[in-house]
Amino acid sequence: MAEWTRDYAFDQFLAKLDVLRGVEGQNEDTTRMRAIDTMLWDVLGWDKLEVETEKCVRAVGFADYAFAHGSSLCLILEAKKTDAYFVLPDRKYKPEPVGFALLAQESKEAEAAMVQAAG
Repeated sequence: MAEWTRDYAFDQFLAKLDVLRGVEGQNEDTTRMRAIDTMLWDVLGWDKLEVETEKCVRAVGFADYAFAHGSSLCLILEAKKTDAYFVLPDRKYKPEPVGFALLAQESKEAEAAMVQAAG
């Protein structure tokens, strides 16, 4: 892979548009294979050795993707089928991280997704 830059990522994104668009109406596994994996590996350039899939997380279940930086877990990504989503109200949020409580208050679907990911 060439050195990762925003321009490189954008070029890769454009080159993969047909694959990314091929997720409409698909189940979670196909969405993961076509869209999420393409974005993670081909566009964003994540090292596959730093990511575990279906990682057991406590007694709650499995995380779709668990990302590590060194020996520290740094990101959990939970995949959904293409028609599973949530929408936040159209308003301005401060340019800082938004707390779980605010997102949960704004959208029950967002709350359910975050509870699953937090587990």
